[in-house]
Amino acid sequence: METRSLSDSMIRDFTCMILQGLASVHNHGYVHCDLKPENIPVFPRPCGSNILYELKISDFGMSTKVGEESELWEFDSPFLGTPLYMSPEPVQNGIAKTALDL
Repeated sequence: METRSLSDSMIRDFTCMILQGLASVHNHGYVHCDLKPENIPVFPRPCGSNILYELKISDFGMSTKVGEESELWEFDSPFLGTPLYMSPEPVQNGIAKTALDL
């Protein structure tokens, strides 16, 4: 089985892209509410003899305005989303805050 890993510089670049994307979402007054690896597609971009990568944040179907109660958390359970990637705060109080995405 082949083991693949990312270099430290690539991890820094990817982290920076994700944080810049979240800052943009939050500056527009929204919380993503379902941030997970599956919602961060990677796009390769040829650049001469190298390949650069660009990340995007996708799947805004659960996004909620900052400070509002999510209508999506009112169904059969106190929340919808991916519990493995969620912080406990929305489950406790149901209010969308930007810290939820971190």
